[in-house]
Amino acid sequence: QDISYLSARAGRVPGYLVHPGGEGPFAGIVYMHWGQGDRTEFLSEAVILAKRGAVSIMIDAPYHRPDIPSYNFVAEPEKERDGYIQLVADLRRAYDLLAARKDVDPKRIGYVGHSLGATWGGALAGVEKRIGSFVLMGGLPRVSDVLGDDWFAKQLQKSFKREQLQAYAETLAPIDPERFVGHAEKGRILFQFALHDRFISARAAADYEKAAGGPPR
Repeated sequence: QDISYLSARAGRVPGYLVHPGGEGPFAGIVYMHWGQGDRTEFLSEAVILAKRGAVSIMIDAPYHRPDIPSYNFVAEPEKERDGYIQLVADLRRAYDLLAARKDVDPKRIGYVGHSLGATWGGALAGVEKRIGSFVLMGGLPRVSDVLGDDWFAKQLQKSFKREQLQAYAETLAPIDPERFVGHAEKGRILFQFALHDRFISARAAADYEKAAGGPPR
């Protein structure tokens, strides 16, 4: 089903809802796509899992939505910060939508995020205690590390002035996922990282696992 619901902050959130036939109660899954993707990324997985008894919801990030004005993410860091805060809030409301359904068991709702979805899934895990488990695929512990030596940071340094990157780092640092992920209940996060990833360095992966606390999975 092609759906939308009222955002917690601005506009409406477009999404897909995939559910099996029958009355349930079924498990639920909230999916979040990577930065260059959209709500279609996990659609095939949702269809497969519907056959195994899961109701899934996948949404578009705020910057994909027609009712959210576009902006330059480095030149306008406050808007970038607000967009990420809205994303986490809208994911919490996606949980609300699943939990309100009579065919979903609210105690069996999990989260799956890739890249963008894994980065902000860590912040979500720290503030949203009702979601039972998280799978975070290739996420970053922080988005403020734009003056570092990782591949993506070096690309930004070629395109923007140091003063712009410094302002971006100072604006985004207070909401970096590594500040929140440690508040998640231990043992509820499964991290997945690739051995060779242009965007996620081995150091960043280790930092994310360390920030979560406890033995990493």
